[in-house]
Amino acid sequence: SPEEICNLQIPEDEGRNKEIMHYIQVHGIQKYLILDDFDFSNEELKKHLVKTWYWGKKDTGLRIKHLDEIEKIFNI
Repeated sequence: SPEEICNLQIPEDEGRNKEIMHYIQVHGIQKYLILDDFDFSNEELKKHLVKTWYWGKKDTGLRIKHLDEIEKIFNI
């Protein structure tokens, strides 16, 4: 469960990867998009990531420039 994953004593990167992969598998999700400022180590998740910037950086959040990446992930 997400609660169990959050309580595990593992590095943030590994925990976040596992939590997302678990959710995708449990719910049978085929197509998905990850919008995040986090750098994922999981190669499968990287294929679905549109990297945004966190607060305080120039071009913070989801921007028009991300649309091409989103279209590519969803094969639009």
